[in-house]
Amino acid sequence: MPRRRNGEIPLPEGWDVAQDFDGKVYFIDHNTRKTTWIDPRDRFTKPQTFADCIGNELPLGWEEAYDKHVGAYYINHVNQTTQLEDPRQEWRAIQEAMLREYLQTAQDVLEVSLECILLTIFVAFEQATRPFECNDQGLRGILICSGGDYKQRGTDELLNEGRWEL
Repeated sequence: MPRRRNGEIPLPEGWDVAQDFDGKVYFIDHNTRKTTWIDPRDRFTKPQTFADCIGNELPLGWEEAYDKHVGAYYINHVNQTTQLEDPRQEWRAIQEAMLREYLQTAQDVLEVSLECILLTIFVAFEQATRPFECNDQGLRGILICSGGDYKQRGTDELLNEGRWEL
C-alpha cells in the first residue's frame, strides 16, 4: 500500500504552517507555543528508521537541503545536526558490512558441517570394511563431532596404525 502524503492529512489541532523570509516552510504549534521545521504529519507518513525506508526515502526527522557553496547536505532535525555525507549511503554501508559478516559466518558453518559429514562418512566406511571389536564395554570405534571440534576414538588397532588420535 503506498504511503500517504502530508498534504492528504490535515494538520493536527492547534497547528499552522508558515514560511520564513527565505521561503522555507516551518510549522507552528500554538498549543505549546513552539515552532519546528518538522511537519507534525511526518510521523504518520514517513518511515520511522532507515530500515523502514524504500528507495531513496529519508526517515522521520531527516531532510535533504541544498547550498550553493557546498551542494547537497543533510539535516537531522532530531539530533539537530547537519552533514555532507548522505546518511542513506552510511546506512547501506553498515547493512552491507553486516550482510558480509553474516554470509562469512554461514559459509564457515557450512564448511564445518561438510567436514563433519565427510569425516562421518569416512569413519563409517572404515568401520564397515573392518570387523567390529566387541567387549564388555560394547562397540569401539566412535567418532565424536560437535561444533567443528572433532575428537576421534578408534580401536586399539587403528590407534596403533596412527590413523586416529585420542
